Amino acid sequence: MGPRPFLLATAAMLTMFAWSGSAFAEFVSPECEASIHRAAGDYSQCLLEAEAQYALHWDSDQLDDERAECLVAFESNAFDALEEFGEDRCPPDQLLTEIELLTMSFVEAVSRFASGEPESCGEDSSEVIKTVFIIRHGEKQSTFGCLDKKGWRRAFGLIDVFAGDAPLANDPPFPSPEAIFANRYTNPLDCQRCFQTARPLAFSLPGVFIDKRYGWSTQGGNPAAAAAILQRLEKKDPILVVWEHTNIRRLTIALGVPRWRVPFWSSTDFDSVYILRYCGDELISFRRSMEGLNHPEYE
Repeated sequence: MGPRPFLLATAAMLTMFAWSGSAFAEFVSPECEASIHRAAGDYSQCLLEAEAQYALHWDSDQLDDERAECLVAFESNAFDALEEFGEDRCPPDQLLTEIELLTMSFVEAVSRFASGEPESCGEDSSEVIKTVFIIRHGEKQSTFGCLDKKGWRRAFGLIDVFAGDAPLANDPPFPSPEAIFANRYTNPLDCQRCFQTARPLAFSLPGVFIDKRYGWSTQGGNPAAAAAILQRLEKKDPILVVWEHTNIRRLTIALGVPRWRVPFWSSTDFDSVYILRYCGDELISFRRSMEGLNHPEYE
């Protein structure tokens, strides 16, 4: 079955579920029912295409706009059915709303599944899922400079992020790291801004120290840093890595993520978080989230 028939079939199942047990179901004409099925199928396809574009470009504004356009199209198609077949022969507004919500929930569930986000290593595995978070240092004063005021606010804001208290964070709470790595710059002109970014969080966590022995240009570069991170992950979970943004992609690849899956990290982006999850030494998922610190409270 191709994607289009699958979406239509699923939309039909959602519609039937919404109508089951309803006193109105017996009065709905087959023609109107078929039209609503098609509208829900088109809505599912539109939402999935929007999620697919977001996975490629990470543009949340575009995602919101496209979701809104999908909803407008669904409501327009549903209104056309009401106009053509008559409101007395079509599902009432309450059930149309239920269909809309069920379709959105279905698409969100499919998107989470497609992202490859597992909940466990499997029933037969004694391994537990372990996590590596990768972030960029905070905002800086200049090309080689130390953190500026906004960067320091972000650094202190990480205490909230890794306690699940950051405003607008779009994820479950990030657990506090048991180990932290910070990129070490070898150029004497470079301020150690990755270490600066990690320092407030590390000071807030008893027994957590910052490993600043590794960097993209020292101690074997990104591959050696990746090996050290994975070795530490055997005993410490989760691990937070604060890195230099033009080398985050190289480090992520060295940690096992396929090159084609690692998106471009914009020079203006200080809020992204890469989340890598492992079962033993096997990478099982990779996705991008946000700190949630691009917020007036932190500006």
